[in-house]
Amino acid sequence: PPAAPVAQGAECPICMERPRDAALQPCGHGGFCFACGKTLVATHSNCPLCREPIASVLHYDPRASVTRDADGRAVIVADRSAGALVCGPARGDCRGPGRRARS
Repeated sequence: PPAAPVAQGAECPICMERPRDAALQPCGHGGFCFACGKTLVATHSNCPLCREPIASVLHYDPRASVTRDADGRAVIVADRSAGALVCGPARGDCRGPGRRARS
């Protein structure tokens, strides 16, 4: 079935088609759809807003209520993640989500 229309102002500012449902990690910047976030992770190593290195992009349900941690910060409950592969200067020193760099 075709996707439900996105409310005006809630659409991804990159593709203008899908809902804003993604956030970069670890900085937390978002405001775009998961598909565009995956493209961003694959083509850029740093957040375009704060320049912090991107580890992954999280997909969340924008209709879900906000969960807060003990310090009152908003917490994203993600149902999917797409990570960047980070490689260091040493050969074989690569890691992605769930992998540690080799020593």
